[in-house]
Amino acid sequence: MSRIRNLVGLALFGATLSVAPAIRAQPGQSCFNVDQIQNRRLIDHHMMLLRVSGRVYELDFSSYCDPNDAGVVFHPVANNGVICGAIDVNVSGREHGGLCMAKSLRLLSPAEVAALPPADLP
Repeated sequence: MSRIRNLVGLALFGATLSVAPAIRAQPGQSCFNVDQIQNRRLIDHHMMLLRVSGRVYELDFSSYCDPNDAGVVFHPVANNGVICGAIDVNVSGREHGGLCMAKSLRLLSPAEVAALPPADLP
């Protein structure tokens, strides 16, 4: 009888693990982990382009941002490092530490990426 209780207990424990909340992208969103960022290019003091797993994202800042191209640090808001939108990440410069608040994040279409000047590609 105790063996059956143990099996039932293990089954219930397994069921609780499978209902843990998962990060899911909202319609029109594409999520990625901060570790997947392969490269970045600061276009001006209000926009940065990110290369993530072969795709290009545009990250716009709400105010003047100068993270210094020598060292950019991405600060995901969630402890799991998942970024689904601008609210999920802040950017700072490694040297001066000034925080840049992201305003919007969007995935560029293949046509938009093809239209970028080669110098702007991340």
